[in-house]
Amino acid sequence: MVHNISRSTTDLVVYYLLGRWDLLLSGCTDSAVCDQQQLLFYLLLRDLTPMMALHEEIDPRLVAFLSTGQSSKMIICRRRLLRALKSISDEDEAVCIERFVASFFAQVIDLFAECVPKCVSWICHLIAGYECDFVCALRSFQGVYRCSLAGRLPQRLTIVLGMHRSGTSALSGMLGAAGLNAPSDSLGATVSNPYGYWESDYLVELSNKLFVDLGVNWSTAYDLSLGWHRQAVASEWVMNYIIGMMHFYDVKQHILLKDPRLCFLLRPLIPCFHSGLVSATYVLILRSPVEVVFSLRKSEGIDFGQSLCLWIASVLMSERLTRQCDRLIVTYPQLLERPSDILESLKMIWGDDAFAPGAKMAPEFIDSSLYRQRSLNLRADLWGSNPKLHSLLTIAEKLYDLMSKPFDAQQESHLDQLNLEWLRERASWR
Repeated sequence: MVHNISRSTTDLVVYYLLGRWDLLLSGCTDSAVCDQQQLLFYLLLRDLTPMMALHEEIDPRLVAFLSTGQSSKMIICRRRLLRALKSISDEDEAVCIERFVASFFAQVIDLFAECVPKCVSWICHLIAGYECDFVCALRSFQGVYRCSLAGRLPQRLTIVLGMHRSGTSALSGMLGAAGLNAPSDSLGATVSNPYGYWESDYLVELSNKLFVDLGVNWSTAYDLSLGWHRQAVASEWVMNYIIGMMHFYDVKQHILLKDPRLCFLLRPLIPCFHSGLVSATYVLILRSPVEVVFSLRKSEGIDFGQSLCLWIASVLMSERLTRQCDRLIVTYPQLLERPSDILESLKMIWGDDAFAPGAKMAPEFIDSSLYRQRSLNLRADLWGSNPKLHSLLTIAEKLYDLMSKPFDAQQESHLDQLNLEWLRERASWR
């Protein structure tokens, strides 16, 4: 039964199946292990990540736990995982790839039945629920591994996430001025964004095409189907996206990847960025939902209800996908009022050598005079003239308040509850 095992252990299996292999490879999970049985469980999972399977030797710490027969079974598990990866590399038929993955999991279950027998029943349950996600994760890994072998994969990557009109461009401009590498085909300035977008034209168009293939527009991205990331067009998009990064960034530098669309499209990229081949950091920026919806109506002509749905979905999705990652959450007012503090916080994550020599001047990129839409002057109008939006606006403002506070386990629980409220409310906005 799941409740007989610590939640951290079950979470590790889910993260493993979703391709968050960095949590196992980093070693930071060791400190959370309470006893020898849990340590064995962790080491087994760690040695079955694609990166570890590519090494010939089993982790010496794991060898100390295993009998000769169990070590042989571990070797078979790793070989079957590599066979599944080869099948993906050879572009075999989907049914063939799924057969190799099923063979791998059958061997994994046999191994765990000997090593940690009490866990087998719920491991089988989780595998059944996430097997398709694991196949997608392996596809993503295989693509990014090829880029790594070619020496065309960035070692350091920072992804800026945030809803349109939330200050993502201003934040990215400051990070670019501090020394992070922007794309060579960066979108230029417009009337609504006079300092440029700091987004790759190629990658933006690639993502827009994916939205079309999935039957939505970026302005209705909150309506993506739950299993969209498992579709063949999503796997193709991942491969093209990684190749595009190779072409339009200097991968020898710490690169800056910014596109509000990634709030919705990040999921199939997670195994690429957290494979153990790249060091990825996220910066999430939030702006008052009231300010965003008015700004979107002015710049894009999008109605308030649709904008609120976009805001809520983008924040909830980007938060959930970046949990347990190196990340910093900031607000638009913080960016305008204390940009230097943001750089100092990032320095604590990246290290003292993260920025260019002239990075102290980077905060001067921020122009507070561009802060035109202010919630204090707008909320009363929105609330008074749009009674049908009250429930959406209430969810959005609760979410903004929660995300603006320091994080703890209780706060994550509140966010999960708010996500359920949003899912119920969203049904009426389809």
